[in-house]
Amino acid sequence: DAAINTLIAGIQLPEHVVQDIRERAAGNPFFAEELAYSYSVASPSTNEHTAQPARKKSSSLPHSIAAALDQRMSKLSRDCQQLLGNAAILGGSFEFSLIRSMEINNSASDEDTVLDLLDEALQSGVLTEEGRGARVNYHFWQPLLVSHLYDGLSATRRALLHRRAADILRQSYANREAEGAATITHHLVAGGAEPQQIVRYATIAGDRAYALSAYPEAERYYRIATENVRSVLAVSQPTIAHDAIDQENQARMAHLLEQLGECIRIQGNYEEARRVYEQLLQERSALQVHVS
Repeated sequence: DAAINTLIAGIQLPEHVVQDIRERAAGNPFFAEELAYSYSVASPSTNEHTAQPARKKSSSLPHSIAAALDQRMSKLSRDCQQLLGNAAILGGSFEFSLIRSMEINNSASDEDTVLDLLDEALQSGVLTEEGRGARVNYHFWQPLLVSHLYDGLSATRRALLHRRAADILRQSYANREAEGAATITHHLVAGGAEPQQIVRYATIAGDRAYALSAYPEAERYYRIATENVRSVLAVSQPTIAHDAIDQENQARMAHLLEQLGECIRIQGNYEEARRVYEQLLQERSALQVHVS
């Protein structure tokens, strides 16, 4: 950190941007300096409002960093590069069991092939590992490599991989859904899954976070759930069967709004909480009309 602070000291950047650079560079002075320079060029006025957009997409990595990452990856076989690209949708760390299932279930690869490719990545230093037995975890060498590989995937492939990961995780957490609901929700949303499916897991994730008094996190998942309930209601057809489904979704929306309003109120945002509670009253009125 001291070396990085020295390198970027001459570039006036907001503190949140400096912190972002530290996290993304992960101790690499070259990456830190290049990121700092790219931020300063993208946001010459470097205030809180102009600096933020510069960090939105990692596909806008400085050419020097992208070239360095590509050079590192070029030393690996094509199959190893593809496996790592697929693994990038799992984030900076992933379990062997998950990547094994993703690769074996949808290709001609067997477990030994997956292990050989992971060993290749380990020997090159692109991955590190920890754990033993069936609980081995792999970690990417550099956070910027994860985002670079992720952005190298087509939008269609990214969505497919996210849905594939969600399906595997749903099976893995079948008897303990609450534990995996947050991760499953992430992959369902990123994969463009059906709204009803997203609502189910986002609600479970929100309820779990709420029970743990993690109110900002609970708020985030309740918002995801409410947005997707609205999507379901927006395309509902006026039939008897759909009326019953609408009542169920309106009841679900009322529950979500009540929980969302409570999370917002607890965090001290009383004005927004009031607006959410007003929406809740409207939903309950609509539900009573349906029932009557």
